[in-house]
Amino acid sequence: MNQEFKIYFHLGLPKVASTFLQKEIFPNLINIQFHSKPKFCEYKRLKGLDLQENHLFSSEKFRGLEEVVEEIIKYFPEAKFIFLVRRQDQWILSKYKYYIRKHGWKGFEDFFDIENNNGIWRREELFFSNKIKHIEKLSNSKPLVLTHDLLESNPDLFFQRITQYTGSTLSAKARKNRIVKKSFSEKQLVFLRFFNRIYRYKVVKTHYRFLNILHYRYRQHLLHVLAFLCQFLPSFLIAKSSLIDDMSIFNKIRSYYKKDWKYCIEYSKLMKLE
Repeated sequence: MNQEFKIYFHLGLPKVASTFLQKEIFPNLINIQFHSKPKFCEYKRLKGLDLQENHLFSSEKFRGLEEVVEEIIKYFPEAKFIFLVRRQDQWILSKYKYYIRKHGWKGFEDFFDIENNNGIWRREELFFSNKIKHIEKLSNSKPLVLTHDLLESNPDLFFQRITQYTGSTLSAKARKNRIVKKSFSEKQLVFLRFFNRIYRYKVVKTHYRFLNILHYRYRQHLLHVLAFLCQFLPSFLIAKSSLIDDMSIFNKIRSYYKKDWKYCIEYSKLMKLE
């Protein structure tokens, strides 16, 4: 299929500035139509249409990413992909904090067990090179791989690589330094984990979708209220608790994925923009 336009897909990783990109950067790319996360699946409607503009769809993926890429390629063999990565020890810590914010109550080593591989997240899932290779294998061009480190150390270069890859420019309206979601402090997270342990969240599955959503939103709102109130608690009340019992675990994680992370770094640096 000879397309008269180009179609791009930003597929994550999650917890690698995805919300920031979706709110501040992608909508402000000139000469490209951005489709927000809730409209991601609408890319299928473009097949066969005589479109004369570039399109960008964004929805961070991780588990199931391979299937999503395969489905996209069926519709658009010439699709191009944007994929962001973050060093594994930093990424899994960010995921753990998010897990607590979403009703999680287990300790970190039960969440990710680098020693015995018995956690919620499995060791093999954090080999990001496998996902990059899968995208490259199925698509007709290399994906744009960017690191979270580059965004922090050289944001102008980070944005430049996106605009070069998509053939666009970034509007002056883009708020490049905006923090979209402020993270909870360790004190707040420790308190929420304790609360989640004594008041376990149970998914409600009624025949009424509205009630299911209402129950979930209520619990989420409750956690945010508790996190806010927690700020006023005397520190000594939770001083004996810490979010991570043994911080040396992150040295082990970093060592375990050293070669994989090196691959990601080199791929990001050596990829030639077309």
